[in-house]
Amino acid sequence: MSSNIKEAVVIINLKDQDALFEYATTLCKFFKNNIKINKVRNAIIEREKLGDTYIGNNQLILHIVENGITNNFIVYSKLKRSIHWQSLSSNKKYDINKIIFLGYSDNKSEYAKPKHLSEIYEYPEILDDLTKKLKIFEIKVLK
Repeated sequence: MSSNIKEAVVIINLKDQDALFEYATTLCKFFKNNIKINKVRNAIIEREKLGDTYIGNNQLILHIVENGITNNFIVYSKLKRSIHWQSLSSNKKYDINKIIFLGYSDNKSEYAKPKHLSEIYEYPEILDDLTKKLKIFEIKVLK
């Protein structure tokens, strides 16, 4: 397992919640994790069952906890346009335009609690400041 967490900011177009799952799989592969979309989807769903991951200010935190992840990562994603997210725990619907993806292999890992995460939960607007400090990648279209 990698000893360093990888961080990035990505600006992207997503058309819906299904595209979001595909994008999460792409992120896992980008960070050299060998994991299939159904495992990523299941990992997100299992975490979402524990409680809503919407944190306000049109922001969502998605945890991808899966043994297939050997390179931990955190990606701050800004969407070019909002999409609808239906919570898998409360069935509430939210418009989201910022997503934080956390990828790690073990809930007990130090990566389950990245240093910025507690600040983001307490002050969701801090995401805009964090994204200014990290390298930004722009993806034109994800189908």
